[in-house]
Amino acid sequence: MNAPLALARVCVASVALLTVAGCGGGGTKAPRLSAAAGNTAAANGSQSAQGSSGSVPSSAAAAGPAAAPHACTLVTQQEATAALGADKGAGQESAPGVPGVGDCVYGTTTGAGVRLTVDASGVGKAIYDGDRSSYPTGSTADIPGVGDAAFEITTSTSQVTLYFYKGGTFVSITLDTGAATGSPKDKVVALATAAAGRV
Repeated sequence: MNAPLALARVCVASVALLTVAGCGGGGTKAPRLSAAAGNTAAANGSQSAQGSSGSVPSSAAAAGPAAAPHACTLVTQQEATAALGADKGAGQESAPGVPGVGDCVYGTTTGAGVRLTVDASGVGKAIYDGDRSSYPTGSTADIPGVGDAAFEITTSTSQVTLYFYKGGTFVSITLDTGAATGSPKDKVVALATAAAGRV
């Protein structure tokens, strides 16, 4: 047998063995992470980049662009804390283990918090266009420089939602500061700019 063919068979067998070893185990299925988040977890020596509570540590969020990001990797805990003026703890993901489609909440689902929705299934512009057309004319404002296109809508003096898409990924970010001290628009734009850089 020639050396290249033997080497190819060894490589295929090694990949198959690693795949089986990674998939087998104790009855619980580990959540899939984007390559960037997984590499960050390995570099930090952690057991998993996502804990059993569904939270993703901010080290995974700082990993950079990924093909199918988890919602909690688009905005770090530190960024959410800066926007809210208080640490609300690690982000809680509503669909852990499903990369590219899900929600993340820093804080609570109502009241003060940062809430993200991401859909990286490839139809980002269609979702964006549908959301944009659902609001009355004049109630939205374009936000240049975030993703391929972005707009925001202010729902109260303390709450702003920004929608954007980049490539096939759609993201919405709602920032509710819980205080009527003026619009949090600049803060939500900063969050969205950071998130778009990670898409």
